[in-house]
Amino acid sequence: MRILVTGATGVIGTETVDTLRAAHVPPHALVRTARRATDAGIVPWTLGGSPVPAGLGGHWDVIVHTAASTRWTMTRTEALAANVAPLRAVLALAGRDTHLVHVSTAYVAGERGAAATEFDGYRNGYEWSKAVCEEVVREEHPGPLTIVRPPLVVGRRRDGRIARFSGPYTLLHALVSGLAAVVVGDPDGFAEISPVDEVARAIADAALGAPPRASRTEIVAAGLASLRLATLIEVTCTA
Repeated sequence: MRILVTGATGVIGTETVDTLRAAHVPPHALVRTARRATDAGIVPWTLGGSPVPAGLGGHWDVIVHTAASTRWTMTRTEALAANVAPLRAVLALAGRDTHLVHVSTAYVAGERGAAATEFDGYRNGYEWSKAVCEEVVREEHPGPLTIVRPPLVVGRRRDGRIARFSGPYTLLHALVSGLAAVVVGDPDGFAEISPVDEVARAIADAALGAPPRASRTEIVAAGLASLRLATLIEVTCTA
């Protein structure tokens, strides 16, 4: 088996690589790519912005596409360049029997009553572009497809380890530092957050399992058992 992981130095990519290694995927079978090579084993590649490196040619049994920009302030043009163009570069590597595991987001359904926004009912360019990516990958990938939709991600459940402090950590930092005087939201609203190791496990299970016969979507979520916003704020400010 030959597996390619994009975005291998990102929050989800780093943990996914660790999980695949723990599952005894041979080093020669696991190829990592990222914008910048942080070690000799990573193939540097700016997806959608530069030609495919020679080392990434040939047949892939599985491609795990975790690379993405999660910046909420992107314009449409920026979001297309940051997320949709890289996906199309990955699709060019995938064959008819390549199992593509595409990491999306739980927030691709849009927001009711927001149809007049700049992003067609989505709250920001990130969510909008990830929804576009799902449409593109379903339409253009001819082989097996698994879409994994994680929520906001924090560190590992057992030790808190994470590749970088981003996403919900921005809110947590603002709360504990006093930068956020108030948080606007429904106290009973869901604060859907998952440890990164649980997200990586879902991705690795998909990558190492039997390819689906039809497009499959895996949602990492607690549903009604999810943390509530009031509890998140209380725990953050009193822990």
